[in-house]
Amino acid sequence: MKKISTLALGIALSLGLAACSSEPKTEVAAVSGIELQNFDASVRHQDDFYYSVNGKWLANTPIPADKSNYGAFSVLYDQSQDALKKIIDEVAAKKNPAMGSNEQKIGDFNASFMNTELLETLGVTPLNPLLNDIASAKTHADLPAVMGKLLTSGASIPFGFSLITTPKIRPNMRCI
Repeated sequence: MKKISTLALGIALSLGLAACSSEPKTEVAAVSGIELQNFDASVRHQDDFYYSVNGKWLANTPIPADKSNYGAFSVLYDQSQDALKKIIDEVAAKKNPAMGSNEQKIGDFNASFMNTELLETLGVTPLNPLLNDIASAKTHADLPAVMGKLLTSGASIPFGFSLITTPKIRPNMRCI
């Protein structure tokens, strides 16, 4: 017990001394996460809260032609996709990565994905096992197993579950 107390005291003293610093402290401005520049002062909060806090962002951020909705998370997603593409391109461009390394695996995966000649030659052949599973479903009772297999293989099923908010969808159709 005495050893544990001595050890705890030693750790506490070490941490206390490490926290002491002769460097001057710099003040850091607190950031709330609320971006006032996106507020639309022409809309009262009680009339339409969504447009009062997002009005300027909505007016200044066009929805890309290839998207049905666009928001802050869409912007973050697009930025992360661009960053991932850059990382993959840099790693895939490395010459002679170590066998079994992540660089080698990423490079090989990227090369197989970009090999459009092989993809055109194979066509849908790699999908035949899944297509056969779909064709083998004869009753309603067979569907859950087939849909589960499709989802775990990365394929889509005929319906999905999501909740989106966009002014382009009628209010009574916001839950899909």
